[in-house]
Amino acid sequence: MLISSATSTPSAISVASLSRSSTSRVSNFGNLEISSKISLRGFRARVSSKAVVKIKAMAELVEDKESIKNVQNIIRLKKSSSEIDDNDNVGHSLTFIDVRSEKELLSGIRKEQEAGRLPSNVAAGLEELYKNYRDAVLKSGHPNAHEIILSNMSVAFDRMLLEVEDPFAFSPYHKAIREPFDYYLFGQNYIRPLIDFRRSYVGNLSVFADMEDKLNQVPN
Repeated sequence: MLISSATSTPSAISVASLSRSSTSRVSNFGNLEISSKISLRGFRARVSSKAVVKIKAMAELVEDKESIKNVQNIIRLKKSSSEIDDNDNVGHSLTFIDVRSEKELLSGIRKEQEAGRLPSNVAAGLEELYKNYRDAVLKSGHPNAHEIILSNMSVAFDRMLLEVEDPFAFSPYHKAIREPFDYYLFGQNYIRPLIDFRRSYVGNLSVFADMEDKLNQVPN
């Protein structure tokens, strides 16, 4: 299987640290090879150009449909986050949920820092993450880039603030959290605008079946 993804990727952030390193890696799983180069400025993978023409039209259609779905899903997640905070996370600040501009979003970071809910290093990291994500999505040329950036980052910051207020402890065995807040769906929405569907493709799809069989043979 060959995976080629043309995209600009922002730097990753965690509550504890902000990674600024560049990484190159090649991973082999039997006949599966994934080659990628990751940096703050973007992600480029050089692979065989087979099937590019074959799926170009499909990629464009997927991009348009996913764009509409992305906006709809963000609205759902914002509503979900607000309802959860009202019912389950008493005392959680809703500063980021209803922001309407970049200015309000960045101002919210400073507000939470001044209130003592965000450590200074985390506040600085959030601002850097926002700028990296914003610049990456704007480079995609998406017509709704500004709306997507603000919507995705407001939800992201709300969840990150909650993690600072009430850290989540992962048990040795855990499942994806799909409710009451769907973190999987949020992850899809967050990454989608960073992928250029017109220049990205997946080849040798049959390898996925082999991967699935191997995963089912051992505890995950």
